[in-house]
Amino acid sequence: CLVFQNSSLTLTMRASRLSSSGEDKMYLATSAVVIGEAIKVMASTCLLVMETGSVEGAWAAIYEDILSSPMSNMQLLIPAGLYTLQNNIQYYAASNLDPATFQVLYQMKLV
Repeated sequence: CLVFQNSSLTLTMRASRLSSSGEDKMYLATSAVVIGEAIKVMASTCLLVMETGSVEGAWAAIYEDILSSPMSNMQLLIPAGLYTLQNNIQYYAASNLDPATFQVLYQMKLV
């Protein structure tokens, strides 16, 4: 199952970055990364609401764990920035490498 997931990710990412009409107008990789992260936030919020049993409980958990201690969350800025950079580099690599090379480099965590 994991092989199928990784292979389909590579192939769909590559196919989405190729221009079929010959024009060089592709979507921005940063837009794809932001949309992907927004979907993750929405999914996490839904899971948190299910776990706490109510929207109010979810907001209380978010306030307690995230908003009440902003300085402890500052430690996550550097890893989060590097993760965003890595995702953008993956889209760039998918645009410029053939799928097999991209998959090997991605699995070796070089991309």
